[in-house]
Amino acid sequence: MPSSTYCRDDLSPNTKDPLEAASRPTSDQISLDSYVTAGEKDPEERDNTCLEIAGFSDSSQSPWDPYTELAGASNDPPAMSSILKAITAQPRAVESPCWTEYQLDACHVDLLRQRLEECGVSEKVRSGYFSELGIFVHEAHSYTHNIYACHFSRYFFKKLDHLSSSPEEEACVAHIVDSGSSDAKAKDSTNKGYHQPDNFYSHFFSIHHGCCLEIACTQKRARLNDLAEFYFFDSDRQTQVLVCIDFDADRSKKATLLTWRRSGGELKAHVQDIRTEDGKLVPGDSLRITMLEIAPSDRIPPSMHNMAIEFSVQELVEILELAESARAKCDEIQRAKNTVPIVPKPTAGLPDDVEGASKPIS
Repeated sequence: MPSSTYCRDDLSPNTKDPLEAASRPTSDQISLDSYVTAGEKDPEERDNTCLEIAGFSDSSQSPWDPYTELAGASNDPPAMSSILKAITAQPRAVESPCWTEYQLDACHVDLLRQRLEECGVSEKVRSGYFSELGIFVHEAHSYTHNIYACHFSRYFFKKLDHLSSSPEEEACVAHIVDSGSSDAKAKDSTNKGYHQPDNFYSHFFSIHHGCCLEIACTQKRARLNDLAEFYFFDSDRQTQVLVCIDFDADRSKKATLLTWRRSGGELKAHVQDIRTEDGKLVPGDSLRITMLEIAPSDRIPPSMHNMAIEFSVQELVEILELAESARAKCDEIQRAKNTVPIVPKPTAGLPDDVEGASKPIS
């Protein structure tokens, strides 16, 4: 299961802050700094970085080899074996997003996840479990969806940087991290429910309080309210706001912004189209995420309590267009790799002393 915490690696190399060692990515972690600091890379290099993070590379090597049999799994329930074979056969990156649901008893969830770990794919598989419905979910984003999440984070952290104007505020901002798709588990230890958001923004020392991001597609759309209920009421996270960007580039140009926040003891959802079926921008309210929705009040200086970062509708659509452009680049590279050039068959030259040999033109 994806579990890396993506930290902002922008402290001085000589700092004595103990956070430095904890926040520096290990070999299997990806620092957001590679795509947060937009000014340090040209557009093509940034696109290549996001393509790699999204699971696309023009390298012929891929860690996602298909697995059809697992050692020691011969006694597993048939239903679970079917799920395993379907998931492990899934390529690392897909052209179209998929959200596949399987009926699975809660008593088999731990074993299924153990088998995925034994396969060596647990760090790459996105999954979740709706305990009340008995549904196990396997999610695979398209290039476009993964790249959108990547670019959204880059915008998010640059906007965050612009809020700080004092050393105290800068120190606070430096501790805001993205824990990525690490598990949001059910707060009841007897409940097997869990889900893995696309991004989760929070303070390093209050990692469960924060803003959750989900990128949705057609199949996932029907479960968004269930996900919101879980994140706000049933999980071990103190989710303050759930932001969802819903689009399906292969089916339509339409894109929708959805947000959920608590309103008393209930959830209040806001739904806003940001792009039409034919690709036209829909003017509307900006997406506003307050600092108190990212970190609790005791983790941020009083001067930042009323601050917020804002994404205009134009910016949200711009991020989508960047993702679509990167997807087009990916498709172009793939077509080039799959195209075999047609080379005319060479014709052997005839010796000059053979009848029919070409004569030089005088």
